[in-house]
Amino acid sequence: MFFKPGDCMKSSTGYMTASVLVGLLANGSGSCPNLINVLSLAKESGITVNQAHCSSDAAGGVCTVEIVSSGSSFKATGSVQGGVPVLLELSGSVFRQPVSLTGNLLFFKASASPQLLSSVAGVLATAGVEIQSFSAPADRTGDLWYCVGVSSLPGDLSVLKPLVKEVAQLSI
Repeated sequence: MFFKPGDCMKSSTGYMTASVLVGLLANGSGSCPNLINVLSLAKESGITVNQAHCSSDAAGGVCTVEIVSSGSSFKATGSVQGGVPVLLELSGSVFRQPVSLTGNLLFFKASASPQLLSSVAGVLATAGVEIQSFSAPADRTGDLWYCVGVSSLPGDLSVLKPLVKEVAQLSI
């Protein structure tokens, strides 16, 4: 489900849908999705796309994408600031500072803890990965999403499993 508030985003509906689908299908489809063929590839893969547009100017160019698969749901809210795409919220975790969507990023879900950053930093350092940035959510209770900008992507994410509940990485 794609939510694009504001009239300025109304004309970008097709591009946003295609861009997200290219990202979803790029690594596992066995084909080369692009902005032209991705809608037919998604249909062949059994992916259904729902879109909604909100005419609220209060959102100020914010875009929300929600992906539902096999009973799991992930919702990301972002924007563009100074020409750079930024992530503002991930599945209910609102980041204190926007996450710049550039470089190597490691996202993980964990319980808030004063030792979390030092523990993750220790595991990454052992793997030869340097932390370049760290983004924490404003809320400090429950299981939350965090983002770490890293010098290189770790080869094995299982080393973080004792510290985190979920982990994903990407290079932009």
